Amino acid sequence: MAQNTLAGGFADPPQDAAQAFRGIMQAMARPGRIETVGGVRPPAPLSVAAATLLLTLCDPDTGLYLAGACDTPTVRDWITFHTGATYVAPADATIVLGAWHHP
Repeated sequence: MAQNTLAGGFADPPQDAAQAFRGIMQAMARPGRIETVGGVRPPAPLSVAAATLLLTLCDPDTGLYLAGACDTPTVRDWITFHTGATYVAPADATIVLGAWHHP
């Protein structure tokens, strides 16, 4: 496990996740409205927004599928350390992250 796997998560997980959850729900309730989320430093190629969403919504019961460039050992280790999410096949996923054209 790389040292950077342990870094980059929420500094104050309960508070930061609550704020991120509110921003995510606001964005979903008002399509087209831009919300600012952050407070994480994810490994490439994850964006801050995608990583914040993953840290907020994923837990050990979440089936996660990473497609294409998002499916790297560094990204998997980072997500596993910070969320405990389970990696599954696309058909079994609760959350899918990656480009549409990747299987």
